Amino acid sequence: MANDPHRITSPSRTDQVGLGIPHLRTGEAITLISWRRTKQGWAFDVRAGSYVAHNTTHWLLQSGTDRVVLPISEWSLFSS
Repeated sequence: MANDPHRITSPSRTDQVGLGIPHLRTGEAITLISWRRTKQGWAFDVRAGSYVAHNTTHWLLQSGTDRVVLPISEWSLFSS
């Protein structure tokens, strides 16, 4: 399966700092994605919730009854 065009072998990520994150409204539903290396290759984790805020280093996400702080260096905006 090494030649499978649908298989992601190495995720690409661009530093979001300085690129301008689209305008997000407090309470807007967003999904963040984080890639990690595994023994089998690459895997991803996603976190969905309501946007609270972000700065140059962290996302603040409301996920159910929890407020979650995630580092921007590890988590990218996947959808809003």
